[in-house]
Amino acid sequence: MVVMYNLIKNRSLIIILLLYQFLILYSLPSVFANENCQLAIPRYGSIKCFNTGQIESIQLSFTNEEKLSVSEPFSCLSNCNLYENDIYFTCGTLQSLHWEVYVDGNLQVVRSANPLENKGTLPLSFETPKRLTIKAWCRGADVWTTHPVKTYSVSVKQDKIMLEEAWAGSLEYVPIPGTEGCTLNRVINKYKGDTDVSSYFDPITGTIKTKPPSTYTSISEMPTNWKIGDSYVFVKDWQTGIADISVTYDKNNNAYWCGGLSGNRVIYNVKKVISKTGSCYAIPTSIYKSGVECCFPSDCSWKGVKYTCNPDTWSCEETRWCDSQLDCDQVFGEGVCQNKKMTSWVCDTTKPWGNHKGTCVKKIRTVTQCPTDCTGDEYYDEIEGKCKLRYTLLECPIGKCCVSGGKYKPREWSNGLICCRSEDSFIGECKQTCSISPSKNRSSKKSGITGHAIVITSDINIILIIGVIIVISVGGILFFILRKPKEIEDESEEKLEDEEEF
Repeated sequence: MVVMYNLIKNRSLIIILLLYQFLILYSLPSVFANENCQLAIPRYGSIKCFNTGQIESIQLSFTNEEKLSVSEPFSCLSNCNLYENDIYFTCGTLQSLHWEVYVDGNLQVVRSANPLENKGTLPLSFETPKRLTIKAWCRGADVWTTHPVKTYSVSVKQDKIMLEEAWAGSLEYVPIPGTEGCTLNRVINKYKGDTDVSSYFDPITGTIKTKPPSTYTSISEMPTNWKIGDSYVFVKDWQTGIADISVTYDKNNNAYWCGGLSGNRVIYNVKKVISKTGSCYAIPTSIYKSGVECCFPSDCSWKGVKYTCNPDTWSCEETRWCDSQLDCDQVFGEGVCQNKKMTSWVCDTTKPWGNHKGTCVKKIRTVTQCPTDCTGDEYYDEIEGKCKLRYTLLECPIGKCCVSGGKYKPREWSNGLICCRSEDSFIGECKQTCSISPSKNRSSKKSGITGHAIVITSDINIILIIGVIIVISVGGILFFILRKPKEIEDESEEKLEDEEEF
């Protein structure tokens, strides 16, 4: 039971896959990726039976039986006439002549030595496909004895008809030698024609053209002799290289035949035809898509090197095929950042393009900073989208304040103090106010440090002096208390600075 279940399950899966492929196949235009096939439209030839306007005389042959002579049945092809002057028989001595004319087995004319037996008038006219038969005999002296005629000469006059050929729709017909009586038997191999194509789309006129109607549609149904006006239309040859139509491919390597002018292209559905000689032709059958912007990469060259024809949309877009990220970078660059928007092109290998691994896809993401925002001591982190220092920041020295941009981690002072520093320095002293020159103040603002230019009065000077004395006194006490740890800290800082310089 398990084996049976697996078989049924596998067969169901195969059927589903086949149906899926069928739907995909018929959802696409009837195109094919075969460079050996040439785009072509059929050129029809025509054969027709016509009246040459000439009269031909046809001699009848006879077979002598025991008592009479009988002609071979003659099939009229066109406008046949039997004249009395064209009939001649002779009999032996003391014998009288008697002959009869039949059309399709019906007695039409009788001529005898006995006037009472005579019947019908000549000339006798008949047309295709009627058959003429003549019986003749000679009567003996006793009237009842009959004998075949001694000699004969009988001819039938009919219009001379022949087959003529021309290109279908043309009035320039040319007689085909050896086809008198409109028979194609002796030259039939020459006019069997190529693989039949009943209709096609003409890219030159933009219309559907069908094969002209004809009496016969195949060699097998043709009679031995045709009637005047009978015709046969067939594919005589192929017209290739039409209307500047070329093959192009989509991302799945399906081939499309595309023509028209750049900016207003036309894509055609085609039908694959194999000729009797083994040649492969692509016959246009209809318009698959019209008014498309492009079919070939060259159609988009006027827009710039970043543009190519995207066969998914048949429009000029900023994209292209790629086998690696390098292919995208060579055309589009490594990315453009403006207003904190990073635009880049990524080789997306989930979207193969023909024989190539992927497609260059445009990506836009919001970043914290652009690469142009980075200073000389910073590098741009593509993943995080912001500038980062090229080295590890140190802790700000004890008793100092540090601002961003230097080699120390930023640290502000508390209690409303500000960081006062010298020009081009990222480390300073924490004070209530900073006394700097206007030029330094401008420099400070330029580097991102806030400074204040003030005028110090004498009272403030006294306060400052007292403050300095207090600071020196306290500093002396702390110097002796913290001397050893301070030396260790200084040595650590010197070591770090040496490593950094190294």
